[in-house]
Amino acid sequence: MLVNCLAVVNSKGGVGKTSIVANIAGTAASGGWRTLAVDLDPQGNLARDLGYWETSDDGQSLAQLLDAGKAKNPRPQVRPRLDVLAGGSALQPLTDVEASRHDVSSNLEAGLTSLGGQYDLVILDVPPSAGLLQQAALSAAHFILIPTKADDASIDGLEGLARQIGQVRQRRNPGLLVIGVVLFDLGAGDHRLRAEARKELQDLLGDLAPVLTTTVRHSRRAARDMRREGKLAYEYEKSALTSPRWIDDRSAPRFSTAATGLAADYQQLTDEVLSTIAAHMTAKEVAT
Repeated sequence: MLVNCLAVVNSKGGVGKTSIVANIAGTAASGGWRTLAVDLDPQGNLARDLGYWETSDDGQSLAQLLDAGKAKNPRPQVRPRLDVLAGGSALQPLTDVEASRHDVSSNLEAGLTSLGGQYDLVILDVPPSAGLLQQAALSAAHFILIPTKADDASIDGLEGLARQIGQVRQRRNPGLLVIGVVLFDLGAGDHRLRAEARKELQDLLGDLAPVLTTTVRHSRRAARDMRREGKLAYEYEKSALTSPRWIDDRSAPRFSTAATGLAADYQQLTDEVLSTIAAHMTAKEVAT
């Protein structure tokens, strides 16, 4: 277990994991945290969110680490103080049953441990399928963040994840801590839906995971623009605020009206997550 490692995980796809990993990693790095983002997903979409798609190694370095347990040089300085181990198709064989001949969990932990001393935060983008890569992430991480949408399918899928977390705690990683669940892609005016979803999550998960105060708002335009341009929410907000207004210059790019609010959501989420991690790490240092 890496004491500074956060896994962002849900057994259902399309609930905001990669967007949250990219924005927490980038926001933490901009705030002074030396950060390593690890894309364990064979789809490799973190490369689009962070804007290194054309130069990604498609998961080859990470696949070698998972195969041998030896540290590989991450892609440096995707942002100041932010390095990345890219995901991609090279990880696909490790999702197959045949990959059980490798101890992927031990190799991930060993490889990241050899790198982890360089970083204040290691954050894992975990694929949705409950296979070897997800199990490896849960075995290596100290903290878990669970994104979910407010629909029934997303919430119902958390029950299986809760069972898997319990199994990993018993078998490999008793120190695994769930920071909480974050509601993703809610409309700014969805107050009743937000309250109902929070209650359903609290009833379902009980003491396993608190529901975080922060929610990440819905903005289809901003999500499309950010991924297309490889920009994080705070970078997109800066572009929106410094660009000429479209009403004054019809050739100027158009931006989502939610740009500032979305950047604030991700900043608040990062603050909430990092303050929890820092408090646990401080308490551990005091105890030792």
